[in-house]
Amino acid sequence: MTIPSFSHDVEVLLQSYVEDLAATPATVLAEISNFNWLWPIFESKCCNGNACKASIEQFCSNYAKRYSADDFDTELGYFRERYRSENAEATSHLDKLLSHRGQGLKDSILVGLCEQAEPDSKMKALVLIVYRLRNNLFHGTKGGLGFTDQLDNFVHANRVLIEIIKKTCEPC
Repeated sequence: MTIPSFSHDVEVLLQSYVEDLAATPATVLAEISNFNWLWPIFESKCCNGNACKASIEQFCSNYAKRYSADDFDTELGYFRERYRSENAEATSHLDKLLSHRGQGLKDSILVGLCEQAEPDSKMKALVLIVYRLRNNLFHGTKGGLGFTDQLDNFVHANRVLIEIIKKTCEPC
């Protein structure tokens, strides 16, 4: 079997199991592919290979001081608008992202998305959102919801990961 025919076989199989894959724009697939490369770097180098709420919160507490207030302004603005209503409640998008993962996680995200939040709370909110995108992608929830409207989520998640990796991790 040659590499091109194997790639074709994978594409055909994926289109059979991922409902809107054929309709998903190439830009979305590229950002998801980038995410699939960036997340393992973050998890291995920043969370000692074990990303979970506790390790992410510890990482953010330790490293938030390396970032200026505007390092994540664009990403905070995007996720704030998507996940936090004007009255500081969770939006339906946040409920879907969390899929009943507990009030503590929801509260951490909502507090961190507040404009007056402390830098480590803002960073925690961002990384916890990225973590939930990761879980939904890797464990199937994102595929079930479709990918066509996920471009902005993954563009902003990738920007968060890139900024963190550049400022906290040594290259090979």
